[in-house]
Amino acid sequence: MILGAPAFALVLLVMGHLALGSALAERRIQQLTASVFGTGLLGALSLAASFAWSSPSDRHIVVRLGSLLSLRGYHFDLELELTPLTLTFLVLTFALSALVGAYSARYLHRDPGFFRFYLLLVVFTLGMELIVTARSLTLLFAGWELVGLTSALLIAFYYRRLGPTRHGLRAYATYRATDVGLLLAVAILEHAAHSADFDR
Repeated sequence: MILGAPAFALVLLVMGHLALGSALAERRIQQLTASVFGTGLLGALSLAASFAWSSPSDRHIVVRLGSLLSLRGYHFDLELELTPLTLTFLVLTFALSALVGAYSARYLHRDPGFFRFYLLLVVFTLGMELIVTARSLTLLFAGWELVGLTSALLIAFYYRRLGPTRHGLRAYATYRATDVGLLLAVAILEHAAHSADFDR
């Protein structure tokens, strides 16, 4: 449930918006995101507590979600990893997302972009989760792209103003510049080790 919380919230938000449109109440949106972030936070804290009482060899969980692509000499497996370090960052991610969501419920009350903000916040949290728990540089790159795109869109949230739009474009350009290094790292690893997995 820890790893699936943001994706679950994303599906529910999109389905609710498609079914109800603008009739989807602000309160329901905020309650959904708060409950999902809270569940993720409590789950990460409880797992961290169980790790604290377990032996060092047991403080490691691998979640295999299958293979997205498998070709001759190449495979892209969807694998996530939970360790004391990743749980620390998950706790921080869920806590900050919950705080931002709670504050924004009042700040954005009756704002036309209320749904858009919370949708972007959920996608940002999902991207952070992928960055933190990815077992391969390729999957980490996917999370990085989600974080980069949503960061730029959140910065440019009030897109009718010149300032936020300019700063959003600047942030997006910065993320795209760092993509070069990440893509080179993936290509070099795939060529040299035939895998971008961190444990190989």
